Amino acid sequence: MQTGLSAWVLAIVRALQDAGVDQDMLLRRIGMDPERLLDLNHRYSQEQVTSLWVAAVAATGDTEFGLKVARHVRPSTFHVVGYAMACSSTLKRAAERFAHSARLISDAALIEFKPVGAHFLLTVDLHTIGRQPIYQTIDTILAGFVLLCEWIASAPLVPAEVTFRHGRPNNDKPYREVFRCRIRYGQQTNSILFHAKDLERPVPSANEELAVILDEMTAKYLALRFSSRFSRKVREVLTLQLPHHEPSKAEIAKNLALLACGAVVDAF
Repeated sequence: MQTGLSAWVLAIVRALQDAGVDQDMLLRRIGMDPERLLDLNHRYSQEQVTSLWVAAVAATGDTEFGLKVARHVRPSTFHVVGYAMACSSTLKRAAERFAHSARLISDAALIEFKPVGAHFLLTVDLHTIGRQPIYQTIDTILAGFVLLCEWIASAPLVPAEVTFRHGRPNNDKPYREVFRCRIRYGQQTNSILFHAKDLERPVPSANEELAVILDEMTAKYLALRFSSRFSRKVREVLTLQLPHHEPSKAEIAKNLALLACGAVVDAF
């Protein structure tokens, strides 16, 4: 089952509070326990998170709600990954950490960060098993990343270009206010193109020694997630086989090998 961290959900809830919406009632209506919001290790199912997004946009009537949520993104929104980003020596290192470990924040996240000439390109996608996330989710990830980078660097950050898969909204002024650059809608990717010189500037309050320690914590959390999913899949396979026959050692080994390959691909 795909899941997302409660800290990510908390940013949505805070934007609902700003809009005057009864967030507890909304959460309970879709089966999400509001009491778990402050447990930063708790994970809600991706289906619940998608349901919350749909309900939040409907309750606020705000098609730019994702940009409102982005203004509540803090290092804690991304759990230990966010704190490692905040301690990074440059925004480039912060982006690399975000891309490498985003799956800890959401199992559905697929982030890529790479150099493109004199620029760096960050692309974002969400691969879900069930319903597809609404476009406001992508708005939050892209805008939230830019705003968090500005918070980390204590300086403005103006991208070279931003692209969205979704169409141009009736009023794109809120988008222009956040990104302050060329925005293209209806494109093949959701992305932000940064000037390399902007991301390679040193961050004044950086602490790479601490960031490396936080990287190790991130790796442990990811390993734990991978291990628990793998063990659960093994039990499911054996449970399905046992009623029909006792699996041989060869069958067990084959299934374990297939599961391990699939789990490693899923983890990265």
